Amino acid sequence: MSTQTLDPRVRRTRKLLKQAFVELMHEKGFNAMTVQDIADRADINRTTFYDHYEDKFALHDQMILEWFQQKLADYTITQDATFCGDNLRNLIYAVCDFVLQMNGGCHGADLQYKPAIEDLMQATIQDIVHSWMTSLDGIEHADIHAASISYAIFGAGMQWSKDQTHSKGTVADTLISLIRDGLKAQVTNLPELVTQSA
Repeated sequence: MSTQTLDPRVRRTRKLLKQAFVELMHEKGFNAMTVQDIADRADINRTTFYDHYEDKFALHDQMILEWFQQKLADYTITQDATFCGDNLRNLIYAVCDFVLQMNGGCHGADLQYKPAIEDLMQATIQDIVHSWMTSLDGIEHADIHAASISYAIFGAGMQWSKDQTHSKGTVADTLISLIRDGLKAQVTNLPELVTQSA
């Protein structure tokens, strides 16, 4: 159910919970915060928290997904975006930016939760790429292509976030070339994947 279709009271409560979550993440980190901490900060009781989320991990996952989806939206990447060079470049940029932000904002005690965050991101990227692959004529095994391409994008973003030796543009150009060359032999209507370098 989308946020817009929720009852206003539900939206308000979830907004308070999310705000409390963000504040506590900055103050003490995910590992140290409890459901009671979140409820107290949001000025609600624990039972109300559990009416909305199964536990703090469910709230965490929802927040990560919303932050990542917002970053994708900042680059105009949506589930119905078409497969073209500019959208592929924007997806790569969004991943690079989000991973850099995630690595910079992760509380030291919370590093154990990074794999869960990475899994959520990877699944989101793969869903987008899979929708692109299924739109191409002649492609076989769209699911394998989507997994391979999304892991390449995520892996490159992770590597870039560690040292930023190359520009995001270089990362994007390299990945776009690999993806284009890998798909050429199979796809009859492959877009040129020419992009406006940034």
